[in-house]
Amino acid sequence: MFDVFYTYCVKKRQNEKKPKWLKTGVQNLLRNRDNGIYYARFSVYKPGGNEQFWKSLKTTTLSVARLRL
Repeated sequence: MFDVFYTYCVKKRQNEKKPKWLKTGVQNLLRNRDNGIYYARFSVYKPGGNEQFWKSLKTTTLSVARLRL
């Protein structure tokens, strides 16, 4: 009985999706989990609704990404 429960829990944990975007601790700076490249994310507030812009910073190094931000 325990083996069945353990197997169920392990499979359930493996099926959970990991977030694609990782927080960096720097505002408006996110890192893609798949390729490790940093991206800037900005929101522009308009009367009709918000618009979000993404820009690749073309680097995998946090210090360089912070300077390019």
